[in-house]
This record gives sequence, C-alpha cells and structure tokens, in this order.
Amino acid sequence: MQKSDASSLQAYGQAQYRRANFHRALAAFTKATNQALQLGGGDTVGILDNRAATHCKLQVPKSGLQDGKRMIEENKMDSRGYLRTAKILQLMGRSDKAIQTYQYALRVLPLDDPGRQQINELAAKLNKRFKQAMGPFCSLTPGAGMHDTRVFGSKVAPPVDFPRLMAGLRQIPSLEHLELLGSFSSKFDVAPVYTLTGLRTLVCSASSEMTLAHFRKVLLDCPLLERVEATLFDIIPNLEEFYLICNSVMIRNVPEVSNLPKLKRFGLLGIKLNKYPELPESLEHLSLSMSDYNLPLGVPSNDISAMAPNLKTLILHRFQDDELGPFLISFTQSKSSLTHLDLEGCHLHVEDLLIAMMRGNLEGLTYLNISGLAEIDDKVISNIIDMVPNIKELNISRTQVKEHSVKKLLDSDKSNLKKLVVHKMETPFSRDFLDYARSKGVEIPPPINLKGTKRAPVTPTPRR
Repeated sequence: MQKSDASSLQAYGQAQYRRANFHRALAAFTKATNQALQLGGGDTVGILDNRAATHCKLQVPKSGLQDGKRMIEENKMDSRGYLRTAKILQLMGRSDKAIQTYQYALRVLPLDDPGRQQINELAAKLNKRFKQAMGPFCSLTPGAGMHDTRVFGSKVAPPVDFPRLMAGLRQIPSLEHLELLGSFSSKFDVAPVYTLTGLRTLVCSASSEMTLAHFRKVLLDCPLLERVEATLFDIIPNLEEFYLICNSVMIRNVPEVSNLPKLKRFGLLGIKLNKYPELPESLEHLSLSMSDYNLPLGVPSNDISAMAPNLKTLILHRFQDDELGPFLISFTQSKSSLTHLDLEGCHLHVEDLLIAMMRGNLEGLTYLNISGLAEIDDKVISNIIDMVPNIKELNISRTQVKEHSVKKLLDSDKSNLKKLVVHKMETPFSRDFLDYARSKGVEIPPPINLKGTKRAPVTPTPRR
C-alpha cells in the first residue's frame, strides 16, 4: 500500500510534468519523496530524479542539485544519481565538477552496470568540449601571457629597498601578479603597491604588515584587482561591527574574526565562499545575505554547530548553499538566544525547516521571514503554532499558505503574533480575513504596489 501510494503520487507528478504544470508536479514529487523516505517503499531514487528535473524547469537548479546528491546518498550503486547530478552541474556552468562526478561514478559503479557505458560516453564528450573551451592560451606559463613577480624577504638578509623595487616594477606596464613572501622587518611598508595600477592578483604573506588604510588604498587605486590575500594586522580589538560587501567575488580565505573578542555584528554580503569563517563567542548578528557557499569536492566542511553560541540574529536572505538544510539544522542548534531568522528567497527544502523546528532549534524566535520559499504550505504554519511559540512577526509572502491555517495561528491560545506580512500570496487572502486579523490586534502591512500603479523594478541589495 505504501509503495502504491508513493508510486501513484510519482505517476501523477509525471503527468503534470508532461503538461508543463511544474508547480503541481513539484508538490506531487515532494509528497512522494516524503512518503518514500519516511514510510519506505516506492522508487526513492526515481522520485528524487523527477523532482530534480522539475526544479530545473522552475529555474531552481540549486535545489535540483540537492536532489541529485540525495539520489547518490540513497544508492551509490545507482547510475541515475550521477547522471542527474552531472547534468545539473553542466546546466549551472560547472563542467569541471560534472567531469569529476562522472569520473567518481566510473570508479564506484560495478563493471556490469548498464549505466556505465552512457556515463563513459558523456564524460568523454564533456571532457573534449571542456578542453576545447579552455583554448590554447590556458597551457601557457604565467610569464608568457602576463608578468608574474615574487619578492622574498628575510629578517637576517639585507633589507629590501622597497621604494626602489616599486619604482622598478612600475616600469613593467603589464605586471599583473605580485607575491610578497617571507619574513620582513617591522618597517616593511607594503603601501607603495597601490602604484601598480595594472595588478590583478596581490598575495602578501602573513608577516607583511599591511594596515587597514593601506588595504583600502590598494582596493581603490588598483581597479583591475581580482584577488587579494593579505593579513590586516591593525584591526583594533574593540571592533564591534564588520561588513565585507562584494559583487560575486570568490574569497578563498575568509576573514579571520574569531580573535576579535568584542565583535557583535558581522556580515559577508554578496560573496562566494568555499569555507565558513570561524566566529567569536561575542557575535550576536550574522548576515550572509546574497552570498554563495560552495565547498570543493573532497574537502571536509568545518564544524559550525558550536560557533557563535550567543547569536541573536541570522540573515540568510537569498543565501545559496547546496546543503542549506543541513547547515541550518546544525548552525541553529544550541542557540537559545536566536530570536531573528531571515530565510527569504533561499532554496530550502521544507522538510529541513521542519526538522529544525522539531528539534527545538527555533523555539526562541520572535521574528521569522520565510517569504518566497517554494514549498512552504499549511503544515509549516501548524508546526509554527506548536514549535515556535514566541513568534511575534511572521512574513509568509509568496508562499502556498492558505488563510484557514493562519486563522488557526491567530486563534491559538499560544499565539503572540503582532505582525503578519502576506504579500503576493499564491492564493490571495480575502479582505474579511485581513479585517479579522486586524481585529485580533495583528498588524497587516498593505502591499507595496497599489492596484492600478506600476512599480519600477528595484535591484535587490544584500541585507545587513
């Protein structure tokens, strides 16, 4: 019976998919997935495969990639997981990762697996296209296409005449890469680097004393910079607020802030990360708004559950992470001080949000923003009533929630709700409901764009 239920839901979803009713297909596949995972039975890998394809049709490849990885976790001997994951990686422009996925599959799958031949052929074609796309210049050494200079210093050797060195380097108009390595004296001054306006890469050793003022001047006067590695030794220990705002810039080494004992507010906004920063115990406010976390294959993730035990506010607005659900569950545990959580626009599976609730991670929340989350529906509201009892402000805009479930929240003896935001709901709320909510003392902000008026498009910006 269980198998039949999951299978019938999958069949219904496939029918909706063929009719291009992708939202209905997604809902059916999600129910089928829950049925298969929680109660057993059904083709779990096949259902996840269908849901991954649907996510891609809805232009949410990150969620599709999550399902592809879950397929592999469910059955490493099933070639469908590798095929789907690699296909989505190609769709996302990550052909190198797709090739790695194919190569891993060929190492893992049995020699008689029927999917091996297809994977072998796809891997060969992709590898050929990938090499052709890289072009002939990729095999050149740095010196052939650009000037690459490394400067070594030593405390025991004669000191480097840095101003003279900079004057010499300025005579190389095509200098793009500079590394300052080794141990320099305390009088070593990296500031003249800003005169090298053609630099694209600057790497300074930890012992190269770059001040915050010098760092700012380098960023302002070297407009072509794509990568900087430097240790800023003069960040004062009393610093309480620190935000780094970029536009899709990859940071290989995240800022070291764990040694700032008074830091309370910290944000990495619009940045591509491959590692989470170590956070101090003093931190109360963290924003990763519009940033993108991508852990390289084979690299273990750092433990985040014990970080920032006194955190009060977590802003993950439009934050991208292939494993966002596990991150949320792990990071919010043992944080009874957490009162403010912003998840707007994230690609988060609803079951992961429910797990965080059921574990008591969100029990202390007074503010929750789940606007724009694709799978949010009435069962989430039911769990909020029981598991987020202190909620005072709730934003469920652009979700599938119906007004009858919100009415249960308003009528609950446990309810402390003071403000409810319900803009652009999939099923618009009636005026009678809005009047009822206001009669209960709940503030309902009106829509930003009034009927009959057109609102100029606004470019989204990271939230602090």
